[in-house]
Amino acid sequence: RVNVTGVEWGVNQPWAHPEKTAQAIGALLEHLIKTKGYTCIKDWTLTNEPNGQFFTQGGDFDTFVKLHRLVKEEFNRRGLNIRIGGSDDAMSFPWLARCVTHPEYYNLVDLFSSHYYFSIGERPFFGNILADCVTLVNKHAAPLDANARPKPFIVGEMGFCDARTKPPLDNPFMEDYEYALLTQSACIEGLNNGVAGFSVWCMQEIHY
Repeated sequence: RVNVTGVEWGVNQPWAHPEKTAQAIGALLEHLIKTKGYTCIKDWTLTNEPNGQFFTQGGDFDTFVKLHRLVKEEFNRRGLNIRIGGSDDAMSFPWLARCVTHPEYYNLVDLFSSHYYFSIGERPFFGNILADCVTLVNKHAAPLDANARPKPFIVGEMGFCDARTKPPLDNPFMEDYEYALLTQSACIEGLNNGVAGFSVWCMQEIHY
């Protein structure tokens, strides 16, 4: 399944007109799915790692919620069965918590996602961090709806580095066999701790 994710880095004030933005997103996905036939598109995320770029480009949390509301209405109007991904934070438990504990936002999205990058020395803590994220998402389902099932929490990006890494792009570690074992074991540990899934990004040799 494919998740269409917005990346507006370098665009001046991309959130200034939420209604037009929502209409454009709806038109894009309708074209891709109904006209071009890309039925593999199942999910949509507003913007990559919003706890960083979204605010630096003039956004605020109220606008963040409003955009999700407008896009969901647009999807419904166009008859698009698309799951909406929430949070998509860059290593920010506070941002994830803000999204999860906002009643309207929680009800607008269908799943929650976070991105995590660690040094090899931090790998032992990864399972506990993911378990905390899953617990956070799960415990806020019942107060909103006693019959609600907890929404899935997934890892949208993940990677590791060692002492050889030279930011932003040089990471020889990802070419080692040990890296492949490390990432696969991290995925298995996450699944055992209640994570609903990992994107293909996490399975490949990727680290900025």
